[in-house]
Amino acid sequence: MKPDEPYAVMLRIERVDDMRYKFSAGEWSTNGKGELQTVSRSIPHHDGAVDTGRAWMNKTVSFDRVKVTNNQLDNDPFHVSLCNFSRISCAATFKF
Repeated sequence: MKPDEPYAVMLRIERVDDMRYKFSAGEWSTNGKGELQTVSRSIPHHDGAVDTGRAWMNKTVSFDRVKVTNNQLDNDPFHVSLCNFSRISCAATFKF
């Protein structure tokens, strides 16, 4: 990260596969095909998303205002709609 360059920080949460999972006897296992996947999207950081590399490196980057929901109709920009009992992957990206 270059200290004087501007960067946008985004969070991306998406499904890893199309399976549904269940927890039984102390472990997770597949439980058939999951629901249809919604389109994944990137969520901007709640502080405005663009700052210098120096500023990002000098503070803790947190996405504590992001809410995970299973409500497919929720359009809040900081809410992520996920299918029930699915495996997900999270990634924070810095773009300039």
